[in-house]
Formats: sequence, C-alpha cells, structure tokens
Amino acid sequence: MSPKSARDAWRHLQVGMTRDEVRMLLGEPAGTRPARATSAEADVWIYRHEERVLRQKATDLETIPFVDPISGVMGSIQEPVYSQETTTFVHALYVHWDGDALESWRTDASQSRFYAR
Repeated sequence: MSPKSARDAWRHLQVGMTRDEVRMLLGEPAGTRPARATSAEADVWIYRHEERVLRQKATDLETIPFVDPISGVMGSIQEPVYSQETTTFVHALYVHWDGDALESWRTDASQSRFYAR
C-alpha cells in the first residue's frame, strides 16, 4: 500500500472496530507496545509510512576564473554548486485498543532534510 493510500485508509477508522477489521483496512502494524492504561488488554498498534522526495538544490557558490575571449582580460564568475536534497516525511498512526475494540487513535507527522554533494 502506498503512503498516500495508507493515510487515506486511516480516515476510515471508527471507534469500536475490531482488531480484525483494522487489520483488513490497514494491514499488519509496524510495531506494538503496551498502553498506559489500567486494563491488562490495552495496547497500541503503530503504523508508519515514509515518503522521500529528492531534488537538486543550489547550496553554495563557486568562483570560476575565465579569460574574456575578445579583450583577453582575466575575470571570474560565480557558479552555483548543486547538492542533492533528500526530504523525508514520516507519518505515524497510533491505534489505541481496549481489549478487542478500537478505543482511539492519533496521528503524528515529521520531516527531515539531508544534503549530499
């Protein structure tokens, strides 16, 4: 499932759904953890989807010497230096269970950038 279609599926969650219904809608979770609750059957399923966007971005300027072909005069120009920018978007969904019933959920999103020359 693509990240966009997975996030679209998150919109179909409803309080009271069973674990099997959520599995059919979203697939297996990326992870699970115990919930901070009084019920021994309370836990949290975690779904994560990452999207990476790559692009070239001018990150510096480099001085390039040149000789004017007509006058013979030395000069220099500034040329951009390009680096690959990788932007990573992380979308997370936390599904909170109380026994076999979906109790609540929340989403979180973050982004980071990395530059490579």
